[in-house]
Amino acid sequence: MSHFIAGMLMSMGLGLGLGIGSIMAIRNGTNNSPIHTLVTLVGCNIIDITMMFLYYFGLATVFSITQIQIAMYIVGIILLSKIAIKNIRNAKQVLDITNKKKQSLWKSALDGAGSALFPSSLIWWVSTVGTVLVSRTSHLPHFILACAGILFGFQLCNIVYFIIVVLIDKLSSSKIIYWLNILSGCILLYIAFTFIKQLLVIL
Repeated sequence: MSHFIAGMLMSMGLGLGLGIGSIMAIRNGTNNSPIHTLVTLVGCNIIDITMMFLYYFGLATVFSITQIQIAMYIVGIILLSKIAIKNIRNAKQVLDITNKKKQSLWKSALDGAGSALFPSSLIWWVSTVGTVLVSRTSHLPHFILACAGILFGFQLCNIVYFIIVVLIDKLSSSKIIYWLNILSGCILLYIAFTFIKQLLVIL
């Protein structure tokens, strides 16, 4: 049970922090409907499960290779900057709520999976979730318990984000949605900046 609790506490601490996936989820939820928040986060979780399988079989360790990390950071910086600028540039479009073009749940799920497949997200996964799992790969029951705890913790975080978006949706304020898009763009730019600093350290 200690392995389950360790995994759960770690994932809750990570999941409640604003990252690429959570920003995507809040944006999709506020721009469409709250259910899009959950669907986006489930898309992220599918990649989490896939990475757990890869990690158990030793394939995810490829992300620890320095040259691959450098390439992934560069791609991540470019993609994060493009999404951030797009969020800020298009923020005014959400002010007209009645004419918003709704996207499908399938597209929201792909947004979630795509955010989890960001090069920077994969590096983050290996350096955080991976460190909890690596010492347990030699003992399958412990590994399964840790994975279950991690996924359970992420689901609790998903519920928290869903409730936040429901509350925002109840207010029905286009100004709130506008500033959320601006804020999400600024946060993504900040994350890109931190990746630039990490890249310089590696170089």
